Amino acid sequence: MRRALSASAIALLLALVALFAWQLAHRNDNAFRDALRAGRQPEAPAFTLPRLDRPGTISLQGLSGHAAVLNFWASWCPPCSDEAPDLNALSVRYGSLGVRFVGVDFNDAVDEARAFARRHDVPYALVHDTRGVRQAFGVSAPPETYVIDGSGHAVVRIEGPVDTPLLEPYVRIAVARSGRAAPLDPDVKIAGKALSSLRGSPLLVAFVAPGCSSCSTLLQRLSELGGRARVIALSEGGSVPGAVADLPDTSGRGGGQAQRALGVTSFPALLAIDGRGRLVSAPIGPPAPAALNTALKRAEAS
Repeated sequence: MRRALSASAIALLLALVALFAWQLAHRNDNAFRDALRAGRQPEAPAFTLPRLDRPGTISLQGLSGHAAVLNFWASWCPPCSDEAPDLNALSVRYGSLGVRFVGVDFNDAVDEARAFARRHDVPYALVHDTRGVRQAFGVSAPPETYVIDGSGHAVVRIEGPVDTPLLEPYVRIAVARSGRAAPLDPDVKIAGKALSSLRGSPLLVAFVAPGCSSCSTLLQRLSELGGRARVIALSEGGSVPGAVADLPDTSGRGGGQAQRALGVTSFPALLAIDGRGRLVSAPIGPPAPAALNTALKRAEAS
């Protein structure tokens, strides 16, 4: 009997050691997070979590059709306090456009989390992660924020605290991908010109990069539109025939000025802006002719 118990204990210990070794070896493995890092827009992991602010649950399925901002946070996280005012303000500003903000609390005591929400007067929905959702998203530490469009595809992942200039462009992209129009800053510069000076007619803005075959395809398709819209092509990282250089971003994040201001995360990208200066379409990836035509029609509709 003692020998059997001893053998069982040893087997259990070996199993735990093997599990720890596997977790250590794979701690950085996360297909969803890695796809975002590579500039793709993968579908977000499904989840259903209990609410902190009221009875009930919130699920990814329940957010379908709406742009959403998922902010992973904890009450003991000082940067989470720093970003709270901007998240609150953006949640109110974009609520009328159907954007759902959800704060995902993890590694935290429920009472402390609720006290944090009261202290910062958080106006949006809060849930408590009791089911490993943060691991599914690849979250390592709070705060971390994901923007998701109405089809459940992620637009961007932001590590560390966010503020309005950083987060808002990606929220606008998610709004446009969810079938709504997102007003743009009239002072945003596109090819050195303020957007306010480009209003009045449909505008298609293409973002391209050197050595990108699908970028060349997009530029060719845009050249065949026959003047239905004003087209501006911006290149980042080098010269591209048919495009002008996107001026360098000055925020310290790298990339191009318009690229960062308009929330572009990969190349090629196409943004359709209507005559009122609203972002109305932002297709995922290189747009096929049908998607390009749809984007143009949306820009012409205002």
